[in-house]
Amino acid sequence: MKDTENKVLIRAAKSKKNKKASLPASVRTMCFFWLFIVYEELLLHLSLLERINTDIIFVIFFSLPAGAVLGFLCEGGKNIFAKITCAVILIATSVIYGAQFIYFKIFGSFFSVSQISMGGEAITSFWKETVYCIYQNLLWVLLIILPVALFYLLKRFKVVSTDKCAVSSAIIILCIAIISRLLVLSFLQLRGTGYYTPYDYYYSNQTGTDESVEFFGIITTIRLEATHMLFPVEKDEGDRMNIATIEDMTRVFDVSPNRIDAIDFAYLNTKTNSSAVKGLNNYFLKKSASPKNQYTGLFEGQNLIMICAESFSPYVISEQLTPTLYKLYNEGIIFNNFYNSFPNTTTNGEYTMNMGIFPDLSRNKYDASFVYAADNYLPYCMGNMFKSAGAIARGYHNYKGSYYKRYLTHPAMGYTCKFMGSGMKFSTVWPTSDYEMMQQSVDDYISSDRFVAYYMTFSGHYQYNFSTNPMCIRNRSAVSSLNNSTTVKAYIACHLELEKAMAYLMQRLEEAGKAENTVIVLTTDHYPYGLSASSYNELAGQKIDTSFGKYKNAFICWNGGLEENIYCDEYCCTADILPTLLNLFGFEYDSRLLIGTDALSKGEHIAILANQSFITDYVMFDSTSNKATWLTEESEVPSGRERYLNSVISSVKTKLNMCTDIVNTDYYRFVYNNTVFPEKTADEGGQ
Repeated sequence: MKDTENKVLIRAAKSKKNKKASLPASVRTMCFFWLFIVYEELLLHLSLLERINTDIIFVIFFSLPAGAVLGFLCEGGKNIFAKITCAVILIATSVIYGAQFIYFKIFGSFFSVSQISMGGEAITSFWKETVYCIYQNLLWVLLIILPVALFYLLKRFKVVSTDKCAVSSAIIILCIAIISRLLVLSFLQLRGTGYYTPYDYYYSNQTGTDESVEFFGIITTIRLEATHMLFPVEKDEGDRMNIATIEDMTRVFDVSPNRIDAIDFAYLNTKTNSSAVKGLNNYFLKKSASPKNQYTGLFEGQNLIMICAESFSPYVISEQLTPTLYKLYNEGIIFNNFYNSFPNTTTNGEYTMNMGIFPDLSRNKYDASFVYAADNYLPYCMGNMFKSAGAIARGYHNYKGSYYKRYLTHPAMGYTCKFMGSGMKFSTVWPTSDYEMMQQSVDDYISSDRFVAYYMTFSGHYQYNFSTNPMCIRNRSAVSSLNNSTTVKAYIACHLELEKAMAYLMQRLEEAGKAENTVIVLTTDHYPYGLSASSYNELAGQKIDTSFGKYKNAFICWNGGLEENIYCDEYCCTADILPTLLNLFGFEYDSRLLIGTDALSKGEHIAILANQSFITDYVMFDSTSNKATWLTEESEVPSGRERYLNSVISSVKTKLNMCTDIVNTDYYRFVYNNTVFPEKTADEGGQ
């Protein structure tokens, strides 16, 4: 009997000793959530970015305070409310990572906090793609939600707990969170504090979501973006202008700049107390206007048809399958070094093409810039420019006008619009036919004395297969003999619907005798993210550089009245399309007010990508790797390589800052309302 009692006492003592020696359950719970976040981040890096480098250390350390907070929130006691809270935190965290995974698989990037407002409409519009994507990546999805089941398994064995956290444990957790945060913030400086370092990406408001996720992870990115949205840091005038511009390093080649002399930026500074508006005034005051050239007014008085083609690539063009696109691509003004600026997100590509400025890509944004701009005064959009010249302006999109709120954005540019279900009907729902859109629209303007028409196409939309995409199915027989993979065949097939649309348009223009006095402009909204890198290489017939090569695209500018081609070798991008057209059509405009530049003008030119990478005559700079590839000998670079590179980097950052302030301050309205033009009153100019 005594032996039995002794054994019980010994076991009790050992149990008590082990209990004292082990970590408190609350601390173990915190560690679980830390490892939970690290696990999810590693999954996303491996499955989506397909790489893990030394920068992952920042993700690991930034996950520690986040894990501490989540672990603490899960320890609310044994009541039902506490259990529900813990379940919600676990499931919500998994859903966030799962949603980012699916979004990246479909669109090729992570979504920002500001894009959540579009979530409901995106789900209803892309539900087939979402379901298909989950099916294709079911193993990864299961791995993402695995920690939820693991938590409750560990809870059953009392490794983790949802019991109320003791005061001592709470203090330990708080100390861990504070110390780990201080340490990781100090670690940021070890790699330097210059442009495109982890330090810069963490503190800069211009950091893109993709770059932020790669360096700091999903949870930290959400926190940073939410913080910038809720508590935007207002820059003073000095901060805005403490950046050299590339214009300072170039000389004016022409004494007749595209400038409106009535606009006095120094005077405009007396009409505002806004530091953002003053920063814009001072920037444009110092900026050189682009000079007029031999092509100024080349198309004056003519018609214009602008087409933003969904996921278009020039590699889809062939003389046999797409003879109309082939003709347009190889005739007219040929821009040999045009780069589309965006990897995805149609609304950003559309906005930049039509506005001549980049959208707000900062962490402060609440919504797409196109939506913000719907309430702004937009004098330089082609719809408004043509209307001011007495022409009619029509806009079309073969999907719902509510998506991206185009029923607001496009009328703001001056267009009277038709959309699916609002003026047009289609034989399919997702995607719909560009050809059917063209058939239902040309009669609206073809007989007018002068017109501008704008199209946002849809037939080229992801995903590319012959099972669910009706555009691919419709043109399957035309590509069946091609020696390509099924995905590439499907991509080509759906773009044959665009070819049909263009063939129909050309036929109608020729029949109406309008081909010689009509300009057709076609470019894309973004890189075709629905194609994998290997599929895009296959389409191109060569290995495409993912830093710059995949962005090289078409800026088609065709006119039936041109007797010979005009070739432009300057580097240019999506933002340069509008100022180039304004000059070609001979419109009066102030080129200083646009961030893009007339690609046909003399001076320094630059192709800017949304991630702040760029190409000039001298250098290709990849911001994601902070690497410069020089295109000329060092002796040919003005002011030396280092100074030149730093100047262009600063110029790009300034340009994006200015773009953000232009849309968010309704700057053009301010300028025109406070400027007296020779033949206009201020009120007429600003409304």
